Amino acid sequence: MINEIQIRIRLIFMISLSLIPITGICLTENSKVSILTSEPGSELYTLFGHTAIRITDEKLNIDRVYNFGTFDFNSSFFYFKFLIGNLDYSLSINDYDDFFYITPNQGNEMFTNNCSNSI
Repeated sequence: MINEIQIRIRLIFMISLSLIPITGICLTENSKVSILTSEPGSELYTLFGHTAIRITDEKLNIDRVYNFGTFDFNSSFFYFKFLIGNLDYSLSINDYDDFFYITPNQGNEMFTNNCSNSI
């Protein structure tokens, strides 16, 4: 459980860094942040469900999903590395529509929790 919390904290930190307006693009006041959570599945790597962060801004035509649960299924000894917590993960950024195409869908329900944008 601690590992999962640490991973989520790191994910939020990394996404926060990626929102710094390095390219000069700032989100508008109409932007929305939500947490996407899928229920657990039957495959080993889906037993705990999955969480990603979605950021939308209709004015800027942005609808992206930040996913720190991306890994290579073709990695040698995939399941062994997964079991001992030694699998390499990476952050992927996808358009919302592409996220569902790329993410393995086993009929698990996906929940959306909207976050408050007020500071």
